Amino acid sequence: MAQDNKVQPTVTNGLAFGVTSLITGIVAFLTGWVFFLSIPAGAVAIVFAALSMKRQGSKGLAIAGLATGIIGAAFGLGILILAIIGSLTAGAPSVPVDHQSMFYRY
Repeated sequence: MAQDNKVQPTVTNGLAFGVTSLITGIVAFLTGWVFFLSIPAGAVAIVFAALSMKRQGSKGLAIAGLATGIIGAAFGLGILILAIIGSLTAGAPSVPVDHQSMFYRY
């Protein structure tokens, strides 16, 4: 009788997705001030957390990855918004300059 050596497909339990979510969430959290790193890393963490929660597995890792991903992406988005506002208002005087009052005292 011939032995059947077929590889059986394994059922993933979401542990890998949970770990990936947590790692990318930590990266997003730690690089929050670098918006071009934290926003994509936070998005990846959120996606992998959602995939991990759908499967049977480590919901704790997925929740931690989701939280750190959201915080990191939100902080990066805030830094991006502040950078845009700062670049739009750079060099603009807040008070109109009256050149005559600089030279003539009353």
